[in-house]
Amino acid sequence: MTREQTQLFEINNAVAGAVKGLLEDGDFFNKLVTSISEKIFEKLKTYVDEKVWEKTTVLNRKLDNLEQYTRRNNILIFGVREEDNEVLTDKVISLLNTRMGVKLDKGDIDRLHRFGKFGDKPRPIIIKFKGYEPKQAIIRKRKLLKGTPVVIKEDLTKERLSLFRELLSKVGNKNCWSRDGKLYCKINNQIRLITTDADLNDVPKFN
Repeated sequence: MTREQTQLFEINNAVAGAVKGLLEDGDFFNKLVTSISEKIFEKLKTYVDEKVWEKTTVLNRKLDNLEQYTRRNNILIFGVREEDNEVLTDKVISLLNTRMGVKLDKGDIDRLHRFGKFGDKPRPIIIKFKGYEPKQAIIRKRKLLKGTPVVIKEDLTKERLSLFRELLSKVGNKNCWSRDGKLYCKINNQIRLITTDADLNDVPKFN
């Protein structure tokens, strides 16, 4: 046996002895098993968390779609002067018919009231129509109110309103709008539908 072979043999014996000693050490073996178990658990937990997150995201989106659908006949009106003892229904119908040329009467309205806290500005008004057409007629003509303090908006869910505000801060009010509860923006003469934060992240910020 050459000198190199002898050294290699001694190294192999040393390694084999060390491994044997570690395997015979119950504490080491337990630590090894625990470490492997923890790694497997971490991977499994990550996998389960991702699946739960996916399921939760899908469920939340379905619930948001359902909530938005219940608001499809609603509009919000901002900037209508608030007065003591006002007959709000008559005031709103007169405003919409006169300023926008629509033909509404009390029979078109399911519910109408102001909401929010009293302050320096008049509280907004929410209207729920009995049908879809009166709401759409008003939405189509709301640009006729330009130059007045009155603004009409769709009634968006909390999630969509938050998304719309972020979109507004990125592209400005001339380049984004809502229609039937869906959010849109115009970029490079192309119209995009915005439904998620991921969609929003893909929108460049306008200067």
